Amino acid sequence: MSTLAGMKGSKALIAVILSVVALASCRERPAENPSVIYSCDEFTVYPDSVVEDTLVVRADNPLQLSGDRLIWRARAVDGRHPLYQSSQSLVDALYNRGVARLTGRRAESTVANAYDIALSTAILDPGHSMKLLRRRIERGRIASDSAAWPVATDRIVWAAAAWEVYLMTGDRQWLSESRKVVKATLDDDLGLLYDRRSGLFRGHSTVPTEAARSFPDWMGLSDRYASMGLTVNVLYLRALEILEMMNNESGITDPDITALRQRLAPAINDCLWIPNLNRYSQYLYSEPYPIASQASDNLGQSLAIIYGAATAEMASALVGNNPVTTRGIEALHPTPHNADSIYSGPSAMVMGWWNLAALKAGNGDALTAGIGALCRSAALRGDGDAAIASLPLRIIAGIELTTRGISFHPFVPQAFGGVKRLTGIIYRDSEIDITVRGTGCTIDTFRLDGRITPEHIVPAGIVPGSHHVEIVLANDVLPAGKVNIADKAVMPATPDVRWTGLREALIREGSGDTDFAVYLNGDLDEEIINPKYSLYEAPVFTAVSIAPLRDESVWGYAGAPYYYYPDSSFAMVIPFSERGADEELDIDVPQAATYFASVSFANRTGTELRQNRPVAFAAEVNGQPVGLFVGHRVEPPLLRAWSNMLALTLHKGKIKIRVHPLNYIHSYNPFIGDQPIELLSLRLIRS
Repeated sequence: MSTLAGMKGSKALIAVILSVVALASCRERPAENPSVIYSCDEFTVYPDSVVEDTLVVRADNPLQLSGDRLIWRARAVDGRHPLYQSSQSLVDALYNRGVARLTGRRAESTVANAYDIALSTAILDPGHSMKLLRRRIERGRIASDSAAWPVATDRIVWAAAAWEVYLMTGDRQWLSESRKVVKATLDDDLGLLYDRRSGLFRGHSTVPTEAARSFPDWMGLSDRYASMGLTVNVLYLRALEILEMMNNESGITDPDITALRQRLAPAINDCLWIPNLNRYSQYLYSEPYPIASQASDNLGQSLAIIYGAATAEMASALVGNNPVTTRGIEALHPTPHNADSIYSGPSAMVMGWWNLAALKAGNGDALTAGIGALCRSAALRGDGDAAIASLPLRIIAGIELTTRGISFHPFVPQAFGGVKRLTGIIYRDSEIDITVRGTGCTIDTFRLDGRITPEHIVPAGIVPGSHHVEIVLANDVLPAGKVNIADKAVMPATPDVRWTGLREALIREGSGDTDFAVYLNGDLDEEIINPKYSLYEAPVFTAVSIAPLRDESVWGYAGAPYYYYPDSSFAMVIPFSERGADEELDIDVPQAATYFASVSFANRTGTELRQNRPVAFAAEVNGQPVGLFVGHRVEPPLLRAWSNMLALTLHKGKIKIRVHPLNYIHSYNPFIGDQPIELLSLRLIRS
């Protein structure tokens, strides 16, 4: 990168020194520009300010934000990072603040940093982004943010960030290094997290909401591990695609990765798409026959559109029908019952991704509303740095990084008139300046270094040096689209279902406007109003889940499942040795059938154990991996707790089942295997 180093040294630091500016009154009406970026009943976004009731936040200039007090001020713009200048001083100031914060961060979080890098920081500062990602490599694999793995499994978003950094830098050493890390992580996770019955990966995401807020209270660590989330599976789909592209760049072929990617996208749509609501389910949950949460994980939905899990028709229907509030899209809709307000409002981080999804779906109205909500959130709440930085980069300039180069697809609302300039983008060994004139989404002329080119791209192999892109838009109107502005909705409470007999239940939660959906072995069987329920005399094992619903689009989480075992059902319980750490059991299977296996974790001493982190043991049948048994540490007064269930298709006769703690290399939690296992339960489900 010697050319880059010399260029940056010669450019030096661009400084814009501020004079003292009088602060705006909180009741003062902006008067600089009569045009409006976005307006609704609750707030208005002007080119220089945001007004909500009596509250005004104004960009006094591109380096200062103020309201009834000084909110933010910078003495200078750091010329080491791309600069943005436009006629919309509010966006300029929010961008400058966001860039200053983003480029000074440390690697405190694999997941949060990776999302920021994939969204915008890879373009702003690819070198710093690479350093942050390197710090989140542990034993040749992507590091978890905490000891929550394998329950929280969204660390794989690192792959998306690593790929964006490679596309910006063209660094072959980074390509080789990051490819090995992604492959090692996927190889582990395929054996430990992949559910072959559904074709999905297990586990949940950790951002933007706290995990505990997005699950019903009865779900412990083993239940959360067994869940299969939308966000997690879209991230794995993207990681598989990225590994394919990394392999192609490296001259490597791996047909198994291609085949798995080709299976995963249909599995996501088959298992998680809700046709009558035109949106995705948040996750599958409730063992051993999972049901779909009717809530929407809007980060996952955005990524499903951006990364191609959703078809074009699904993307259009989702963006047009998905409920959004006037203040922006929520992380979860509807909001979980009794969730704290901090986890139940619009999420600026999600808004950034949702805006890109609206752009890809070609819904100009949804994008304009999303931009307005994002500007409001960034100005009034001070959040969404990566999201606000993506506005000039990904939307105004329409930057898309590919192996062929930087491709441009601007999507500029009419309110963003005038000349927009991005300068100082470091792309490989070149410095790129971009000028966008006009509005709309149709490029009238595209010039690279003064020459009109038919392709709207800066080639990856462009001669090192300084280059200029000039885009003139046709001032066409963005494609119209539906926007489903909805009031905030709250889930009905999770029902407390008390089974008073083998087949009789009393539902103890709910109100007069709440009905209940009854699932039998994962299938919706009926909807009931009466809080009393009777299960038919099922001849086989039956899992019963009961979920509350207020109307077609507002459901709550189901209560804990109930397992009905008829008298004819077969079960065996086999004790482990006192050691209970790595043991192989010889079992005589009475008939060829599907069995559900689980293990119990023991606290034989009844004493306090280490922190409440997951424990996990890998299972093998006749030497072949079949998944993980996951649970939590057993604290007094409990002496035993059961793991998740694994579905095993077994042949009649003698088999060997080995259960052993995970090697430390797989986890950021060194105590993941230190909880003794006590019993193995094997229950016949169907022959």
